[in-house]
Amino acid sequence: KDRYGASQLVEFVNDLQGEVSCFLDATLEVTIDNDGGSSFEIITFTSEFTNNDGTVTDDCLDNIIGDPNVDPEQGITAPKTVTLDMTERQTYTASVEIQAQTPSGFTCEDTDSTSWVAGNFPQGGIGSRP
Repeated sequence: KDRYGASQLVEFVNDLQGEVSCFLDATLEVTIDNDGGSSFEIITFTSEFTNNDGTVTDDCLDNIIGDPNVDPEQGITAPKTVTLDMTERQTYTASVEIQAQTPSGFTCEDTDSTSWVAGNFPQGGIGSRP
């Protein structure tokens, strides 16, 4: 991902690896389960994705597959695509916050997050120190 003025290398081709992109789109799948005794409707669903470049917050209500109403002991999924910069080893964090409302008007909320490391290893390979 080298920059040359206004140009930036984002992919390259060689005989050994073929076409290689500096960026990788990864799909994270959020599963929302209703472990309670009442149905609910998801009214807000936001996500945050953090890397070395900062944090991006998105409204993910439209990412829900199917109806945002969840019956007791049921669940739904919502895919979230994020772009990983494979040219630099870094920690990524994905967080979600969900608010739901029951037919009687009771509101509940929950949050969850996960972190992982991805990207090139430091020069010298695995185990080397900067």
